[in-house]
Amino acid sequence: MTRKARAKYTHTPDWEYYDLNKRAAYVGWDMSSYKLQVLVVPEKGIIYSKDDPLSKGPEWVKGKALNSEGGMSHKMWNRLYDAVDDQCKKEDAKRRRRAKRKKSRDKPN
Repeated sequence: MTRKARAKYTHTPDWEYYDLNKRAAYVGWDMSSYKLQVLVVPEKGIIYSKDDPLSKGPEWVKGKALNSEGGMSHKMWNRLYDAVDDQCKKEDAKRRRRAKRKKSRDKPN
């Protein structure tokens, strides 16, 4: 069985990034926090009661088993970390471009 999953996270990278609060490049402490969710899908042929959330269709639920020790392999956690880190690098590039544009606009002539 294959299910979709998603991660809600906070991530401070171990590389220099543009900090929105400091409005400057900054190197913080490598730190991450993840909450995983799994998309559960109603099984075909089963009639759910009106009170059952699945009666309305697919629903994102907490992935407690995935979050616990042994819920995911180290390889999968590493892949998740790398994906989050890659996303943070893209976000950092956007922040730097925005800051550069703002700085050039605010520069006195």
